[in-house]
Amino acid sequence: AEGAPEPAILVGDAREQASVDSIVSEARVVIAAAGPFWLHGRPVVDACVRHATDYVDISGETPWMRLLVDEFHDRAKAAGIRVVPACGFDSAPSDLGALHAALALGARTTSPVADIRAYVAMDGRLSGGTMATGLLMDTLGDEILRMRADPFLLGGAPKASGGAPRPRDLDLHEAAWDEDLSGWVAPFMMADINTRVVRRSVDVFRARAAAGLPGPVLSDDATYSEVAVCKDEGVARNLARGLPPPEKRRAMIDRGRLPSPGQGPSEEVRKASWFEFSFAATAEDGQRVFTAVRGGDPGYTETSKMVSEAALCLALPAERSRLPPSDGGVLTPATAFGPALIDRLQARGISFSVQDKLPRPEELLRLAPPGGTTSAALASKL
Repeated sequence: AEGAPEPAILVGDAREQASVDSIVSEARVVIAAAGPFWLHGRPVVDACVRHATDYVDISGETPWMRLLVDEFHDRAKAAGIRVVPACGFDSAPSDLGALHAALALGARTTSPVADIRAYVAMDGRLSGGTMATGLLMDTLGDEILRMRADPFLLGGAPKASGGAPRPRDLDLHEAAWDEDLSGWVAPFMMADINTRVVRRSVDVFRARAAAGLPGPVLSDDATYSEVAVCKDEGVARNLARGLPPPEKRRAMIDRGRLPSPGQGPSEEVRKASWFEFSFAATAEDGQRVFTAVRGGDPGYTETSKMVSEAALCLALPAERSRLPPSDGGVLTPATAFGPALIDRLQARGISFSVQDKLPRPEELLRLAPPGGTTSAALASKL
């Protein structure tokens, strides 16, 4: 703010616990933005729990999130702090967008939310750091791959089926025609991250509802899924091929065809980048609502807003008083911040809206370049 003193710059080394502690002990909230978190994140969270400092990050590593829940959830609750991973493009638009859709549906019917599907269109460029994290996750061994493939790694399993996944719960691995969209869809490159985060939110909201706390009304068997919108069948089938083996991606990085750590899109590219998530939410009684989350450059500009505004929700007393009731723990953007963060993001140019209908693919892709969306361009390059 104008007239406020310049913040202090504290220098530390994430590889040295004492160095991390010296910084964390001076803060009310820590924003962690240096990944891969699987390699570098634990000392920071450990220090936050011991010093009762709230924590937010921009991770998209679901095994890392599982580790946080297993090792730090109870300790964070005991310390009364909120540990909130996935506060960047992974997975704030999905998680807050699903919450926004559920609340919009709840304003029309008392029937519980049964299903939410997100249709994603975007144009942006991956950073070298994101590319390096993806390579790491693909080379950590079979157990990590198994964890990443588990649709309920972070919770949210249906009760009626005894926790067994249904077709809607499984990650999409092929091109498909979507009747609601009246168009072709394909696997969205971040769906196996975002869906896990939203399903953890489902678990937390169910527990709060059982305790008589306010929140969205969700079915015991609520589903959440996410797909990429494609302009035609050819693009959808191209996307469904998936990524090539890690060794090929490494070779492409070495040849400069993909970014190295420290590299990213230019300011010009970032200004032209955008994303849109369109949500279709359905209640048990059949009533439906359609909503959207829209923003600019996903990987840099909007991720910076998302994680910064999340931290301010915790750091500012007036904002903290608006947060959903919680005694702390490892949470998600939706369960930690709720409508308070939605409001702050709206004020920063990331829109959350209710729509009359689900847009057609050509409407969702109206801003896409001739070569298609980022996902399509990346698949073509790979």
